[in-house]
Amino acid sequence: MSKPRDRRRFPEEFKRKAVEATMRKGVKVQDVADELGVSAQYLSQWRSKYLRQNDIEQVEKRVDALAENRRLKDENRTLKMELEILKKAACYFASQK
Repeated sequence: MSKPRDRRRFPEEFKRKAVEATMRKGVKVQDVADELGVSAQYLSQWRSKYLRQNDIEQVEKRVDALAENRRLKDENRTLKMELEILKKAACYFASQK
């Protein structure tokens, strides 16, 4: 009867750095896996997870930027209207002298 292998756990920082190493031009996942002593399959899974998370973060940033853009446009429109009102009021009071 064979003894079950203990599953190795890797810190998130290690995984992130390993994935970043695979992102360099001309670098193969297998080469990085061999260098780090991890399974290429694990490294590929980490890479897929990292890329999905990165995509989600990019989408969230874009949505936030679009919402901020909309808010700034609304604020700009309001400020322009207020400025027009103030200009008209200034002209009115200047003519009342």
